[in-house]
Parts: sequence; structure tokens; C-alpha cells
Amino acid sequence: TQAFLNPDLDLETKTDILNTFYQRAQSRDPQAFTDGLQLAKSMVQVHPNSGQSYFIYGNFLKLGNKTKEASLYYANFVFDSKYQWVGGSGKNIEWRFVISS
Repeated sequence: TQAFLNPDLDLETKTDILNTFYQRAQSRDPQAFTDGLQLAKSMVQVHPNSGQSYFIYGNFLKLGNKTKEASLYYANFVFDSKYQWVGGSGKNIEWRFVISS
């Protein structure tokens, strides 16, 4: 957790770590979900101007069936020039991003 509170640790590293937690959480690993959720929340606090932070935290909230709360983080998501929204609608929103050139 200390590393995620360090604003000098780059977002790419934090994102890679959180993606690992997210994949494990999707496979029904409750500890990965709990730890990943806390780390993602820390990342939003430390990097409030990063769209990636909001997006990842929203993903964890959605995975935990907190869709309404997740939607607030998705709504606050600031589109990063590296990403392009490609889908999502209705109750079962799927948020997918592709790296654009």
C-alpha cells in the first residue's frame, strides 16, 4: 500500500499491478478483490487528475456489484489521449479501452 501512496511511482507500474489484482478478482479471489479495491482507491487519492485512476477504481466497484457508485467514477473519468471509448450501454455496461495511435 505504501508504494501506491507514493506520487512518484509511475501510473503504468501501478496500473500493471492493479490489472493483475483485477484479473485474479474476476476469477473469484476475494483477497485480490479486497486488496485491489483498496489500492485502486489509494491511486485515485494520490492521482486525482488521472483518468486511469478513476477508470480502474470504477472497474473494481463494478466487479463488487456497486454499479451506481462505479458509474460516478466512470462519469468523472477524464479521457486520456491514449484511450478511446469503444463500447458500453444499459445496465450491463462494458467499459473497454483500446490504445489509439
